[in-house]
Amino acid sequence: MMRWVLLSLSVLLVSQCAQAQAVDADADAKAAFIKVDPAAQQASGIEVQKLAAVAFTPSRAAYGVVLDPGPLIALRSQIVAAQVSRQLAEQSLARAKLLYRSSHNIAMAALQGAEAQYATANANELALTAKARTDWGAALSTLLVSGGPFIQSLSDGKASLIEAAVTGRHLDPPTSASGRVSGGARITLRLIGVASHVPSGLVGQGFYYAGPADLSSGLPLSLMLPEGSAQAGVAVPPKAILYLQGHKSVFREVAPSRFTMVQISNVLPMRQPGDASRYFVGKGLHSGDQVVVEGAGVLLSAAHAAPAPADTD
Repeated sequence: MMRWVLLSLSVLLVSQCAQAQAVDADADAKAAFIKVDPAAQQASGIEVQKLAAVAFTPSRAAYGVVLDPGPLIALRSQIVAAQVSRQLAEQSLARAKLLYRSSHNIAMAALQGAEAQYATANANELALTAKARTDWGAALSTLLVSGGPFIQSLSDGKASLIEAAVTGRHLDPPTSASGRVSGGARITLRLIGVASHVPSGLVGQGFYYAGPADLSSGLPLSLMLPEGSAQAGVAVPPKAILYLQGHKSVFREVAPSRFTMVQISNVLPMRQPGDASRYFVGKGLHSGDQVVVEGAGVLLSAAHAAPAPADTD
């Protein structure tokens, strides 16, 4: 009650065009200002903060899980063995053909046996390659067939394989993503490619990412996947934002002890996994603006309670 009395005594609405332009040249000519003296601000718990410019890239939240690398490594070993068998069979067939064509130094049956061995080895390799593509998707199966640094790091325990699932509208997989493990530590992930499936019980898109070592298989992760390009704007604390009739607004201090309500748009949470401490605002505010971060509700009540300006017609 005391806060309301102090604030009510110090609230003045100013709605004339000349006064609006004197306070802020960019303000609407008919904007209403609320004047609150410093004593009333302190008594009402009103706090103001200067906004800083930020470059923000929108992100989508995703569910992640660390996969057991065992089946992948085992399949890689099978593929390597099949590749070696096919290469040996191919070399044996080439020798058999050469010998047969050189005055029939081997029998036709021996040549046919070499051809059969090569066909069997080749079919086995193709079957394993198809299995890799079906089980792990095109990108990861390519790494399984060709080998490479990631597969070697995974085998050596120096990397982890993470499956990410994102629901909702289509998302082109970003080349990098960020995550947070259950203990709170943040990690950076590198895209491998599109997954062949999504975790059980989820509907959407699946992606494979390479992660750091020492992540236990089955560990759940909270992930953020960047979407689109960076945008310029300001960072605003959640307490500063008012939700009115489907719109978002803040109180901006346009002169010492004078405040006006400003409608904002393109408002997005600037959260990392588990963190929603600020919002990105792309329109309506600028770097250096002073906005009310505590006590905005008090100003809103005062604005609603104040008498409307007299009709000048």
